[in-house]
Amino acid sequence: MKHTIYASLQTAVSNETLRQNLLALREQIQDAESLDIFQEELALNDHLLVACTQNEDPKIRRLACQLLAKTENDQYYPLLRDTYLHETQLFVRPGMLKCLESFDLTEDLTTLEQREKEMTTLLDGENAKHYTQELRILRQLLKPYRQLACHTFTGLIKEVPVVLSTYQGHQERLMDEMTGYETKKVALGVQVRTQDVEALFAYRLFNALYFPVLKLPDFKLTTLVDGLSKPLILSFLDSCHQGEKSYRFRLHAHDHEQLREVAEKLEIASQGRLVNQPSDYEIEFYLHENKQGACVVYLRLMTIKDPRFTYRKAVSSSSLAPETAALINSYVLDYASLKGEILDPVCNDGVLLIERAMVDTPRFMLGLAKSEDILNKARYNADQAHAPVQFVGRPLATFTHRRSFDEILSALPTGTSQQDLEETREIYVTLFRRMPDFLKVGGKAFLYTTEHRWMKELLDDHAASCQLVKRIRIIHSKIRSGYLYIIERKA
Repeated sequence: MKHTIYASLQTAVSNETLRQNLLALREQIQDAESLDIFQEELALNDHLLVACTQNEDPKIRRLACQLLAKTENDQYYPLLRDTYLHETQLFVRPGMLKCLESFDLTEDLTTLEQREKEMTTLLDGENAKHYTQELRILRQLLKPYRQLACHTFTGLIKEVPVVLSTYQGHQERLMDEMTGYETKKVALGVQVRTQDVEALFAYRLFNALYFPVLKLPDFKLTTLVDGLSKPLILSFLDSCHQGEKSYRFRLHAHDHEQLREVAEKLEIASQGRLVNQPSDYEIEFYLHENKQGACVVYLRLMTIKDPRFTYRKAVSSSSLAPETAALINSYVLDYASLKGEILDPVCNDGVLLIERAMVDTPRFMLGLAKSEDILNKARYNADQAHAPVQFVGRPLATFTHRRSFDEILSALPTGTSQQDLEETREIYVTLFRRMPDFLKVGGKAFLYTTEHRWMKELLDDHAASCQLVKRIRIIHSKIRSGYLYIIERKA
């Protein structure tokens, strides 16, 4: 490389040749070994490349900066910074600015922030495209140096519509509980009008709270940016929050590929009042497409603290979502015996039994797990929830108990790899084989699972002792559903 590419910078007879050699060099140093060789050569003689940063051709200046930036050598930072700040050709400035991303910008924050302020006034002219691109990159570079204060939710100043999202098809379950509200079934869940959003957390059958704030005719880029930057949204946020003026946000939608570009343009359109920070956000814009293809914009405020499931601090990788556990127990209560004794043979981190304790007062609840780590998680969560659940480390295959249980309540595992599938299926087989040993005649097994085929096979195999009473589908997404099987033990 050093004899055919880097040295050729010196022998180039024209800027066209020089530019081609720089492009070839940039392509050649993509791997670590070539980059090391390149850096060794620069250490011996870098004047060729440094001189290129002052070339009359702006594309050559940009290429030279990009190559020097690849070294991440602090000695080149002042040169790269000054080359960018003094560059007059707008179309190469974004590329030059990006060259600074691997360096410490602390000493130049004031200068860069002043540049940012200037560019926000230049976004409407004929060069808006270049300024917008440069401003987007500049704000990304400045983000790590900006500690945005968290906002505090202070409450709503008037009644507004609020949507409590539910699993598809289960809205009526929640509506039946909310007797003190005028409820309306909507695509996302159940809509009510209220000023006291904290009171809604008395209900456990919803997933999240959303505020419907806007309806847009389509999902075009300009439509979304113009709509989301409307003053009414920021006015609503300011009316119910205390804190600094900028809000950290993320965009969420299904099957829309332009969210990143929308987020970038929204930052600019809001003049920095909305800052795209999807890894640490305070508000979420959920863009929902209705049947007519229009975009319904919902706001989710992470500043409103949900106290319902705070007990769940020790979470296993295969844990059941507490909202799902609450919905399962809601259906279970339609069939459960009063003051019953309950066994969960695969208790995981205990959330299903804990949620049962939140809505019922069983006489006795016992969870089984083979893993000591899982048992510790379950015990910790139950203690946090003040739930009277016992957990023991016993394998299902050899488990015995002096009691016969009124119920089996369990979220059965899902297999992944081939070996895991075989081991997981064995849990199902063992459970059905042993069910008569610890479930009373007439007792109910409430089994939640995504393994529908196994359940059908085992129900057929054990038809003499097990009768399917009902199967309830819970849709999690377009590609994932679970079923709650309600099974009665026959004599």
